[in-house]
Amino acid sequence: MLGSGIAWLGEGRLGPAQPGVAKHGFNMPKFRRLSKELNAEKRKQVWLRDEGRCQGPYCVISCALPLNRCHIDHIVPLSSFGTNHNSNLRTLCRRCHVLRLDFKHRGMIAAALRDGIIDCSWRSLTWT
Repeated sequence: MLGSGIAWLGEGRLGPAQPGVAKHGFNMPKFRRLSKELNAEKRKQVWLRDEGRCQGPYCVISCALPLNRCHIDHIVPLSSFGTNHNSNLRTLCRRCHVLRLDFKHRGMIAAALRDGIIDCSWRSLTWT
């Protein structure tokens, strides 16, 4: 609903939003992250669907990741009008999530370099 102050939170759940003005001049709802409770439920659903395995293209981890150590990634980011629907989410290990080419991952890259998760040749391994 345009200008209604409601954002789509995926799979029929609605919540308050802060409308933004689109190019055409009227308010469009913003996509938002899920609440902590819904996020925990959604994480488990995606993790179970992916059988706890990283879906990254270069993953070196062959066994299942524990739920508390996996990353649930938006395939199409919320900032690019992606949704929180299960079809837009996937399980990644920390290394694959860090190597996913996204401007917003700069902080994760710095921490992964510091922690030895990736080495200085990481740029050649990035993916989208």
